[in-house]
Amino acid sequence: MKVSPDELLYTKEHDWIFFAGMAAYTGISRFKLTGISGIDNIALFDYKSGDTIEQGAILLNLHYREYIVPVYAPVACTLLDVNEIVRSGLWDLIVEAPEQEGWLFKVVPAQNDNNHLLSPGFYKERYPTDSIFNHNLR
Repeated sequence: MKVSPDELLYTKEHDWIFFAGMAAYTGISRFKLTGISGIDNIALFDYKSGDTIEQGAILLNLHYREYIVPVYAPVACTLLDVNEIVRSGLWDLIVEAPEQEGWLFKVVPAQNDNNHLLSPGFYKERYPTDSIFNHNLR
């Protein structure tokens, strides 16, 4: 998936969503991954295609050393698919390109109530990822 960073909307929990017609892609923001250089394990919650998911529900937990990083549903939705990288163990893409190929879920949003989502400009200004603490500067 190739998308401009200006097309992503964010939650205050640092998860993102990209609306692509009737469907949407979701994932974890680069900022939320600050300090994480790899993923040791992923605990995927027991959702399957067609399940209805509430906004804010935990979709999976990323494990890195002693840290557990939850990933939340940015909007109420119906699950369509989980990115193959989650199940196949290609987790490096989640860390290397979290807002591109590292997307996690494809969903159908339940409604267009996006008032709680943060614009890309506001989010990037408030949570810059170019600081010295960025995980890309290992």
